[in-house]
Amino acid sequence: MKKTYYKKKCWYILAILLLVMACDSTRDTYEEFFKDGETIYIGKPNSFTVSHGFNKVRVTINLNSDPKITKGTITSNDGTVNHEFDIQRTTNGSEDVTVELDLEEKDYTFSVVLSDNKGNSSVPEELIVRVYGEKYNATLLARSIETLETESDIVITWGDVPDGAIETLFTYIDGSGTEQTINIANEDSETTLPNITFGSPYKIESSFYPEEGAFETFSGTSESNFPNQIFLVDNSLVIPLKLPFDATDGCYGSNYGRLLDGATGEFWHSCDSPEDLYPFIMSFDMGSPISLAKFKLDERSACCGSRSPANMQFWGTNDITLGETTVDIDAADIATWEADATAKGWVKVGAFNNNSDQTLTKEITASAERYRYLRLVFISSIDGGTTANFDELTFWTE
Repeated sequence: MKKTYYKKKCWYILAILLLVMACDSTRDTYEEFFKDGETIYIGKPNSFTVSHGFNKVRVTINLNSDPKITKGTITSNDGTVNHEFDIQRTTNGSEDVTVELDLEEKDYTFSVVLSDNKGNSSVPEELIVRVYGEKYNATLLARSIETLETESDIVITWGDVPDGAIETLFTYIDGSGTEQTINIANEDSETTLPNITFGSPYKIESSFYPEEGAFETFSGTSESNFPNQIFLVDNSLVIPLKLPFDATDGCYGSNYGRLLDGATGEFWHSCDSPEDLYPFIMSFDMGSPISLAKFKLDERSACCGSRSPANMQFWGTNDITLGETTVDIDAADIATWEADATAKGWVKVGAFNNNSDQTLTKEITASAERYRYLRLVFISSIDGGTTANFDELTFWTE
């Protein structure tokens, strides 16, 4: 029995020794973590809200109630962003702080850390953000025009609203030359513009938010021009001027009035006098300033349509008191007459050459300037002769 007792006593002593050794080992392990003192963590953000602008974002951080929070840091995982900001607590509870960042357009992964004045910090929180800029803006389309009808007014029929469009602004030039901008609501399908400048530019801008809650809009833009509206000049207002060296009323019972009466059965025919034969000039007071856009000449219906003009010029002015063109176009080359006309204030507003149509309609590139007085310079005929005859003249203005 004594032998058994000693054996148990030895086992007890051995167990105590092992326990002491284990405690020493554990103490060594934990002392590694406590050698610099206890780590204190600041409370991490409760939540984040991100709103978008053009190459920028606003990050709203909802702080917890930890009163020690005095600053924060937002850093990107690629090292391109390291933004520090101060925090002034205004309440004992949770509150928001907003940080605005100017950034390149791309996707970012941010780490947000809060800290106090003693260098203690929160556990990093990850925030993934997309930044929008030019590339995104280039993908946006303005609302389209489906049809554009012109009478006295412009009537625009709109195409479908682009997905996500908030509104559309339409900018144009009115009839007085003033720029106007109107809002085209998404539910609007048609817009009537009663007073515009034909041929003037217009711009369509549809606005979009890249994401819900954005603080800046992006826009899809398109630009174009209204069509040029062509109006028939009322010939009843047109008066022949018959300036020096102009053609006469003609022969064989003809006169200038026949050229403007709307009847194609009554002609004007040149006389044998030099001022009536190719090249010759006719001048008209148009009644008001016009921008000549189209011209028509009807051939003589009964005979000799080849006497219609092959080459012709149009000149305009608003002041015929600057001096008469004293050079007879029959007595000099065309270049000399042009120089004299220019010196007297006339402006060449159009021309055509090598025409072979006996009844002809010619588009004229309308000048920006409008002119009340027009001179028609008939340079040569289709058949190459000097005799002229035709029935009617018609003018259009933009």
